[in-house]
Amino acid sequence: MNFMRLQKYLVLIFFSSISFLMAQGEPEVWVEVASLPSSASKRAESGSFTINGKGYIFGGTAAYPNWLSDCWEYDPVNDSWRQMASIPLIGPREPAFFTIGNKGYAVSGYYGSGSNSAISKNVFEFDPVANTWTKKADFAGNARRDAIGFSIGSKGYVGTGAISGGQISDLWEYDPSVDKWTKKANFPGNIRDAASAFSIGTKGYITLGRSATITYNDLWEYDPSLDVWIKKANFPGITRSEAVSFVIYNEAFVGSGHTGGKNDFWAYNQFSDTWRPVTSLPGLERVEAVGFAIGEYGYLAQGYSGSLGTQKDLWKFVAYPVYNHDVKESIHFMAYPNPTTGRMIVDLQCNACNEYSVDILNNIGERVLSLSNLHSYADLDLTFLPAGIYFVRVHYDRMTSTYGEGLKKIILK
Repeated sequence: MNFMRLQKYLVLIFFSSISFLMAQGEPEVWVEVASLPSSASKRAESGSFTINGKGYIFGGTAAYPNWLSDCWEYDPVNDSWRQMASIPLIGPREPAFFTIGNKGYAVSGYYGSGSNSAISKNVFEFDPVANTWTKKADFAGNARRDAIGFSIGSKGYVGTGAISGGQISDLWEYDPSVDKWTKKANFPGNIRDAASAFSIGTKGYITLGRSATITYNDLWEYDPSLDVWIKKANFPGITRSEAVSFVIYNEAFVGSGHTGGKNDFWAYNQFSDTWRPVTSLPGLERVEAVGFAIGEYGYLAQGYSGSLGTQKDLWKFVAYPVYNHDVKESIHFMAYPNPTTGRMIVDLQCNACNEYSVDILNNIGERVLSLSNLHSYADLDLTFLPAGIYFVRVHYDRMTSTYGEGLKKIILK
């Protein structure tokens, strides 16, 4: 009897250990799942949504000048595709796109066919329950292609992209409750198109992209509550454009694109502001594919594969959560006087936290002053800075598992 109890105890320890190791992060894997059906064209330069546990791919091009307007729904439970209603125009190709609630939105991009196509201000709302596309208020910025799109809460955002005669670095916010676009703070990085974007929690991000013959690797975070951009850690892979991104377990996964044949992927942790390499996409090089997430899985679909042209396959990315910095807390602090002529007190107002850091950021998110190992307050001398708008960022780590951050706008006279 004692031996049997010992056996059971050892088995319990074994499986508990396996579960623990899996929770700490196993190697990520890509699994090929159901391709678009035979009745669907191979494609690239499409748009995608995730709505109510299903993925959607729409528009794009099979090959010049064949623009597409069909829409397909992917059900991960049955690993199957179903054709949905098409957009009521020819296109879009290279649209911006985002999801708000249970609706998807396609913004701008090319409409028309071949030499008769043109970039447009069209905005269409997709309702998968009604299976309808509804024309909404035109995009308020310049007509464009290869713009970025992301959503935060009940608002959608579209910015950057290629316009007639060049590129642009603006950002626009869409409110579906009033069907209205509002201009927001311009993207402070170099003007570009074919960038990648994603959102995590209450922040949006833009990275990569191209301008003429230059490609980029910078990453910028947008805070809609303050309408401000903050520079973050650069993407560590090859500079590129037309990559894909998706978010699972509060990490962003970014990869593929114009890399000279590499299908590498990288994971970004918002709370630690760090990147790490993950498993590369197997198989063919992939450019201008689409990425989306359903639950705890990421997906990459279709795209160009060099001389082999457009594709119609679908790959599922399986990862395990990373538990470092898995909780983020909002830090409340005081910064006074504000406005200031040069001296400022930052009162940290926290008894539970061991050490704070305080950063001063300029109005494009670049750090101009940093203090660390603080415990209660900081007395800042800002007289070396020119007058203008700045931001105080307070952040801390506690026992390596909790991360907190707070941000306030200040005026230096």
